Amino acid sequence: MAVSIYLSNNILRAVVGNPSTGLPGAKKEYRKVVPEGSLINGVITNQEVLKEDLLSFWNENHLPKKDVYLVVYSSKFVSKQLELPKVNKKKTEQILPLEFAEVDRYENPIYDYLIPPNKNGKSAMQEVIGVMADREMVAEYEELFSSIGITLKGITNGLTASIKAFYATKSLKEATCMIHVLDGANMESLIWVDGEYRYSSTRRLFTQRGTTEFVTEIMRHTNSTMQFYNSMKREEPLEDIYLCGFTQAEIDDADEMAREVLPGVTISSLKEGAGMSDQIINDFTHPLGGLVRMKKDVDFLARLRKDSVSVSEGEKRKKMLIPILISAALGIVLTVAAGAFYFSQSAKLSELEEYVNDPANQQTAKEYDELNRTLTGNNAVIGDGKKTEEMIASYPLLNTKIEKTILAANSGAVTGEITSYKGETGELLIVVEASNVAEINNYVTRLYNTELFVDVVYNGYDENKETDGYSAVISGYLKKEAGR
Repeated sequence: MAVSIYLSNNILRAVVGNPSTGLPGAKKEYRKVVPEGSLINGVITNQEVLKEDLLSFWNENHLPKKDVYLVVYSSKFVSKQLELPKVNKKKTEQILPLEFAEVDRYENPIYDYLIPPNKNGKSAMQEVIGVMADREMVAEYEELFSSIGITLKGITNGLTASIKAFYATKSLKEATCMIHVLDGANMESLIWVDGEYRYSSTRRLFTQRGTTEFVTEIMRHTNSTMQFYNSMKREEPLEDIYLCGFTQAEIDDADEMAREVLPGVTISSLKEGAGMSDQIINDFTHPLGGLVRMKKDVDFLARLRKDSVSVSEGEKRKKMLIPILISAALGIVLTVAAGAFYFSQSAKLSELEEYVNDPANQQTAKEYDELNRTLTGNNAVIGDGKKTEEMIASYPLLNTKIEKTILAANSGAVTGEITSYKGETGELLIVVEASNVAEINNYVTRLYNTELFVDVVYNGYDENKETDGYSAVISGYLKKEAGR
């Protein structure tokens, strides 16, 4: 039996079962609320307190200390959905860092990837979920568990674990749906299309659970995630939304609100339909995913150990070469010393000293240094000017043509007005007034269809009692070439 434990800011969740390509038949599941402060966003802030919490959790539940899989929630894991050539594992590992070249976050990153069971067919390309992590953070977790006598067998991140859990869920094999996974104040939102992972985002929630405001916030984020699905321009509507980690009362309240703001959409808990407890699937999504095995998994512990072995072997080779290099160097020195090199070069050395000490030559060298400094300064100014020109040319240009195109998205039921524009980011703020919420979504879709924007987002809507309608602030990020 293996243990999969999921660490978030103040809750420990674990399941015991056998690793499997499907959902593991979890024999037992365990949960413990711990004081906040020892772990924040996946970063260990108080190692001693976290050690005590883990030891207490293990001893209270008599958990095995071997074959332990760790799942960690943290925004420090950077995930990307990629399409890479179908090459062997070694070449894929060489390509992967290039896909994160623009992400300048860690001095010593570590990379791994998951190959989901997508329907790639005979295509030369394959879908890959790449993940980058901080090597030091991974090493710290291995040392932490080792210090309390627990042997880790694998480490992965929360998003990868939830994706694996949902691929293994039979009821999602052909499903098109949205899934929200609640973990404390964080909510992970995924879009599933025809049984395959297509999109995810993570948000922090700011309202108190058990209140109407909490359900309203969930619905705002649901609307925002729905925008991405609408941008895919699929004919099939997205009608099923599953909530994991929520109480049944919260699910019922969200479903009731959805009938008003999202007609045709049903909100419910996830059903497995294969004999496993639905409650386990909904409340232990991440640790269950930690036990799901795939053709190629994300396992940062394996990557860490493999890289350590490679470094050690490299150091050994260096140590073996040192005696050889020393012998060669001594041989060269002895050979040179054996000649009459010193005497033959003495005359030349005297000539060089006279040349260097000559006042006229020293003045010439001084003038050269001054001219060189001036030239270097001028080149820097020219370089800065070119960079500025390139930077300005890379900004989208808001002009009359773009304004007319955006205004053309207005209709009798919804109007949008441009209120501000940030040229350095391409962000365009549009205030929207609509007679109903559905019209706001339709308006966002029309903005996508203009093909002016990289992304269009908004964080919910407000009821306007004066007009008996709804208002929202939309951020549209113009493409680099827009207006040029």
